[in-house]
Amino acid sequence: MADASYQADGPWRAVVRSTLPVPTDTCEIVLTSADTGESVLHQGGLSGTWSFQISHPGNFQWQVSDPGCLVEPQAGAGAVTLPFTHQANTGDTDAFTAEGRVAVKILDFNGAEECGFILRDATTGEDLDHGTVQPTSANTSLLLDPAGRSQLYLIDTSGRYCGIQVSSAAT
Repeated sequence: MADASYQADGPWRAVVRSTLPVPTDTCEIVLTSADTGESVLHQGGLSGTWSFQISHPGNFQWQVSDPGCLVEPQAGAGAVTLPFTHQANTGDTDAFTAEGRVAVKILDFNGAEECGFILRDATTGEDLDHGTVQPTSANTSLLLDPAGRSQLYLIDTSGRYCGIQVSSAAT
């Protein structure tokens, strides 16, 4: 495994880009805190470009399964304006600001038996709300409560398969 490190002063994103020549070859990343030794992220089966939010500062080390799996650390949690669309198979959303409930509409189940999402605080990584939707559901949207927080992001608990549209929910 190839490895590298990064020192973060605040929230950051680990962007993993596969440059492997065979489309069926995939990347695996193992990210650990060099300060505590704790595992922060372990994700395999990655092809294309994926982005993962890391909410806390510190020193980090990672290993990837192949030198063709490039990791680009990016300072900050990103910033996207509501409403936005997030493609399937690309990882966590960039951070966004919402003043009230967040509406998540599933656009692409991408073969998943259900799409599940966790709404997190972008500055602390704290889980704020979660929900799931099945392809057979009459309503393919979720309403998630940010619990008074305004800097947010979403992670897909179904293996990052689902494409979504994210917007402010009418109160």
